[in-house]
Amino acid sequence: MHVVITLSPAGDRVIVASDLPVLDVLTTYRLRWGIELTFSALKSRGLNLEATHMTAPERISRLFGLLSVALAWMTRVGVQALQRDPPRRDKRGRAVVSLVRIGW
Repeated sequence: MHVVITLSPAGDRVIVASDLPVLDVLTTYRLRWGIELTFSALKSRGLNLEATHMTAPERISRLFGLLSVALAWMTRVGVQALQRDPPRRDKRGRAVVSLVRIGW
């Protein structure tokens, strides 16, 4: 088990424990975190994918593809909105609203 401690760009301490080689831990964690944020936006923080209650795999596949395009579009709109008007920040300097939510 390897434990890697680093600082995030915002200055927060990030501690990751993994059985991967030390040099791969943070790279893998960054990729995993991006995936977690994407699913979070697709589910409870944005597009409510789980609210469909679909069970047919073909329909779910089509819906997932459509929501992926919508998520990409929302992110693009959010980036453009951030260039015009920066979001509010909390005490730690983090944006109060996510990039996807701004694009929504």
